[in-house]
Amino acid sequence: MSLKIAGLSLVLTCSISYAVDTKPTQDVSKVEITEPGGKPEMIGYHLEDFGPFAETWKMVTVRYREDSGEMRMTYANPIAAKAMAEKRDKYDYPDGSIFAKIGIKTERDPLFASSIVPSGAKRFQFMIRDKKKYADTDGWGYVLFDSQGLTFPGDVHANIQACHACHKVAESRDYVFSEQADFNSQKNMFKEIKERREKLQQGMKDSFQLREKKNLPKLVRKYVKKSNDLRFYEGPIREATFSGTVDEIVPMLVIESIRANKPALFLAKNEKEFSLVSAIKSDQKCADSMKPYYVNLYQTMQVPAYRGSQEISYRVVQKSFCHSGR
Repeated sequence: MSLKIAGLSLVLTCSISYAVDTKPTQDVSKVEITEPGGKPEMIGYHLEDFGPFAETWKMVTVRYREDSGEMRMTYANPIAAKAMAEKRDKYDYPDGSIFAKIGIKTERDPLFASSIVPSGAKRFQFMIRDKKKYADTDGWGYVLFDSQGLTFPGDVHANIQACHACHKVAESRDYVFSEQADFNSQKNMFKEIKERREKLQQGMKDSFQLREKKNLPKLVRKYVKKSNDLRFYEGPIREATFSGTVDEIVPMLVIESIRANKPALFLAKNEKEFSLVSAIKSDQKCADSMKPYYVNLYQTMQVPAYRGSQEISYRVVQKSFCHSGR
């Protein structure tokens, strides 16, 4: 089935996973899931509605998620691609723009062991521009499907709000994370993009505030070790947290913890979901000279109460890993 509207605009999202030193605790908050997912339609769209976009739309950029081993290919339909090319400094995507992203699983190439290659789709994500229809999310509609073209668990409205809360970080780009990568051989071809990213990094720094340990919820406070205060994220992502938020925000927390030399905390508005990061420079714990920071992480993890249940619990786990600091 072909898409009948002028265009859609895709937005990009994030997710992360670690599997080191997992230590469950007894801190559990139960929540009922009212929407199990698995439906072929989201806000009126099916995956088939977007047609063979990977073959016919312009490829915008490629991202690689080190944490999840996921390669992400981003595409723009003709309307979005034209707007992106014309306005490098101030984007204003018109109605009908569409961005599409494919999250792709990766594996090691058996014929060339140092190479990581695609091995199948994990998810499909779309961002649709209609300023009137999606006015409550700044003119963007969000559609997400798994590898089978089915919706993810959770209330659809809540998932959309969570997507947009994440994309508010990219408000200066009209809420789109991706920038057109100049795939050519010109010297310094990424200089302009680098300069813009440096400005955005300053904006991310401004999203954190200093908060005293005594003013934190009891559940979080007991995990703050050897510090009377920390850097507290106070940005839009707190307003609408979805299942992957506590993972997706970890890299931002690591960078802030390294920069400020203090723990960094993300705490959802419900005060049940959080990620707490402490990054310490340590040559002893991180033998690899390219990864000089030892990171200790406490965060909530969703755990089903029992198989097939619609009820989940948020269990606090401890994880640790090394980080380059970049």
